Amino acid sequence: MSVLKKTVLLCVMAAALVVAQDQGAKVFPPTTDQKAEIHKKLAELSARIAALGSNKADPQLLADVQIYKKAVEYILRFPDEFFGKNYAAETITALDTGIGRAIELENGTSSWTKKTGNVVRGFVSRIDGGVQPYGLTIPASYDGKRPMRLDIWLHGTQQQLNEVHFLQQQAGPHETSQILADDYIMVEPFARMNHSCVKRSRKACSSTQRAGIPSRPALPASW
Repeated sequence: MSVLKKTVLLCVMAAALVVAQDQGAKVFPPTTDQKAEIHKKLAELSARIAALGSNKADPQLLADVQIYKKAVEYILRFPDEFFGKNYAAETITALDTGIGRAIELENGTSSWTKKTGNVVRGFVSRIDGGVQPYGLTIPASYDGKRPMRLDIWLHGTQQQLNEVHFLQQQAGPHETSQILADDYIMVEPFARMNHSCVKRSRKACSSTQRAGIPSRPALPASW
């Protein structure tokens, strides 16, 4: 058997193994009570977002709210993505966070824009108008008054990473957010679902840079 045929055969076998693993993956759907709570809070968040849009809320800040609505809509659309026992609870947490941010915008505030440490933000893609989330790790030394280095972390493929889980991950300390120095900011783009940024999805990840992450990650110049 030629080297080329052996390579093709190995690729086919590897693909079949991945498919078999996916088909055998467990799913942990929300309970009846959790499902009712999710739909109730999603309706509330959707209504608040619509009202904020009608009242001409800042599009950048509105995107910071819309990412939570989109994440929940997607996991409900693809229920096989409730990959773990905690995913239903994380879905409810995402809705609570989105509603909390919406209420802040209604009152003319946005406390998360002044936060250091781990912060989740959103932007509207110039490519297709979609709302995309990204995570920030901001050192306490950052005051918005001087330029600071910005590093972009391009994650690899993570089989169970969807938007709900990404939002939960990025809201607190995690493996890639531990800044060893106090003089740079780290950005972690989600890159449109479960793609490997460093290999086959450079376009998906680079679109984050082309499509709206500000050079001073969306923090007010006056802060």
